[in-house]
Amino acid sequence: MDLAVFKVIYPRQLEAFRPYLKPDSGILYRFPQARDDGWTGLGFKNAVSVAFLDSRGKILTILDIEPCPAPLRGRGCRSYVPGVVYRQVLEVSRGWFVQNEVGPGAMVRVKLPESGQ
Repeated sequence: MDLAVFKVIYPRQLEAFRPYLKPDSGILYRFPQARDDGWTGLGFKNAVSVAFLDSRGKILTILDIEPCPAPLRGRGCRSYVPGVVYRQVLEVSRGWFVQNEVGPGAMVRVKLPESGQ
C-alpha cells in the first residue's frame, strides 16, 4: 500500500492533507501526544475506513466514516468517537481493512523508501 505520512502537531492541519483516496493508498497521521477525541470525514469526497493505532502501530479499533466534503467552517460534520486513546490514525478507502482481513490487534509498519532510488 502507498501511504502519505504526516506528523501532525496542530489538529487543524488535518484538513490540508485529505485528498481523494485511491483504492490502494492511504494517509497515516502521527501525533506527538496521545488523543481520544473524535474523527470526521471533513474534506473527503468518498467514505473511508479509519484505524486508530497506538504509538507502536498496533490497531486498536477501526471505524467507517462518511465523507463531509465542504461544510461551513467544519460545522455539520459528524464526529466518530473511537473509544480508545491513540497516537496514530490510518485512513484508507472504505472497506480496505475488511477486504484485506486486517483488524484490531494487527500491526502497521511503515517502511520509508531508501534515499537515492
